[in-house]
Amino acid sequence: MSSENKLRGWVPVKFVIKSGEMSFQWMDFSSVDISQPFFRQTVEKMVKLGNRIKTSSVQDLITIGSRLATVHPSCLIFHVSRCGSTLLANALRATGNCVALSEPKIITDLFHFCHDLPVSAQELRDSILQSVVNLYATYQGMQRNVVIKLASWNLLNLRSFRKIWPQTPCILMIRDPGEVIISNLKPGGWLAFRSEPRCASRLLELDETQVAQLSDIEFCTQVIKRLNEAALEGIDIKWMIIDYNMFDFDVMPTIAQFIGFDRSILDWNAVQSTFRRYSKDQDGIRIFEDDRAEKRSKADQLITGSSADLAKESYNSLLRMTLANPLSPLRVI
Repeated sequence: MSSENKLRGWVPVKFVIKSGEMSFQWMDFSSVDISQPFFRQTVEKMVKLGNRIKTSSVQDLITIGSRLATVHPSCLIFHVSRCGSTLLANALRATGNCVALSEPKIITDLFHFCHDLPVSAQELRDSILQSVVNLYATYQGMQRNVVIKLASWNLLNLRSFRKIWPQTPCILMIRDPGEVIISNLKPGGWLAFRSEPRCASRLLELDETQVAQLSDIEFCTQVIKRLNEAALEGIDIKWMIIDYNMFDFDVMPTIAQFIGFDRSILDWNAVQSTFRRYSKDQDGIRIFEDDRAEKRSKADQLITGSSADLAKESYNSLLRMTLANPLSPLRVI
């Protein structure tokens, strides 16, 4: 793995920590379009096809990535979960000349509160991140825009991302807390963290006994509250806040302009088609069905009067910013 020529078209897809040492796994993506809604789906597809894996050290990754042109992400997408961020990433991917990495674990997990990275990896994290972006920007031989949709809990790492890329435009997707809670009560949501008490404790900054005493609704409420408050503490003029109920195809030209894309050369037909399909369907054939009314009704029945109201104050603060200057860079009000 010491020769760059051997890695032409190869990209890092995962890191592994073993015996206190970090290594990176690479795959040949030279003929692969990252078109699935989530990055892990692309990796899983390649594994099923028998794509080989190569392994490198941290230093090899940094050395190879640093020899490429430095490319800053065109946009970082933050979100509070189940609020349209996957659709936004799909739409930006469809604009053309754009690599959209949706929750790539090789990036998101560098900050995972459940992981204890080796000290050496923590010290090199900024260089690792920049090398990964450089590699994905040019992995098919031409330089493209890179959009990164982070995991919801990466809002807790907001300042770290802003430190490495202070000029990168950021979009924050938000949604009514009750609707977000209803979605996360299903399998695959935040409740999965409850199976690891130490992990859940770190997420909420509560001791394990306190976490164990929370109901599922209370747990989700505490997560939303913490994410919203992290956003309120870290937003600046490079941010755009979009509420789920305001997000549709008509706002995409403004989003593209905010990011810095040339609107005149984008494939708007392809972008519009993403709004007709269910955003998380990796086959791209399932038709979108608007479930907002259903979720709102369930939220009204299950959430109203519960502790979920604790998340409302921070959400309303973010919503006021959105309503005061909709779909334009945030200004202090």
